[in-house]
Amino acid sequence: MNVLKNYKVFLVLAVISAVITGVLAMSVINNYTGTVKVAIAGHDITEGTQISATDLRFVDYPKGALYGDTVINTSIVGQVAKGFIPSGTILRSSMFSSLQRAGITGKLKSLGNGYYAVSVSSNSDTTVAGTLQNGDRVDIYKVDKDNVSAVAKNIKVLQATITTSNGEQQSQGVVIAVNSSDLNNVLSALNSKLVFVLRPVGK
Repeated sequence: MNVLKNYKVFLVLAVISAVITGVLAMSVINNYTGTVKVAIAGHDITEGTQISATDLRFVDYPKGALYGDTVINTSIVGQVAKGFIPSGTILRSSMFSSLQRAGITGKLKSLGNGYYAVSVSSNSDTTVAGTLQNGDRVDIYKVDKDNVSAVAKNIKVLQATITTSNGEQQSQGVVIAVNSSDLNNVLSALNSKLVFVLRPVGK
C-alpha cells in the first residue's frame, strides 16, 4: 500500500512539474515569438526634422527581431532626426539626437518654421571684437562709407565659435538665424561692411 501511495504522490508531483515546465516554456517562447508595439515612421522624415507624435505610427512586431534600442513608445518626441528616414522604417533611438546635440540644423528647427541659416564673414565687427557667443542676440547694421543703416534686429546667433579638439576657440564664420521677412535685407547686405551690435541678455 505504501508503494502504491508513494507512486500516486510521485505521479501527482510529476504532473505538477510538467505543468510548471510547460508554463515556463510557453513564457520563454512568447518572449521570443510574441509581438510588441513598435514605432515606425508614419511618412518620410527628412534630416533635421524635430519629431512630433504625428510623425509616428505603432505596429505589432516580433519580439525576437527587435534591436536593443528599438523605439516602443513616444520617448523620441522632441528629438531630431540625424538623417533621412523612409516611411515605414522601424525607428531606433540611435537615429535621433537631442536638439542640443543636433548642430545648426537642430537649432534652426527649434526656432520654428520660416527661419534660414545664413553665414556671415568672421571679423572683429561681426564677432563684436571676439566676444560673441553661441545663442547671443544681435542687431545688424550696414556701413557704406559714412552711412549707417539698420539691416535686421534681434537676430539669433546659431554659431559664433567652434571648439577644436585642443579646446581652442576658432571662428569659421558667424552663422545667424534669419526669418523670411529679414532674409532679403540680410542677403543684399552681405557684400557691405556689417557691424553686429550685441543686445542685452534676454532682450
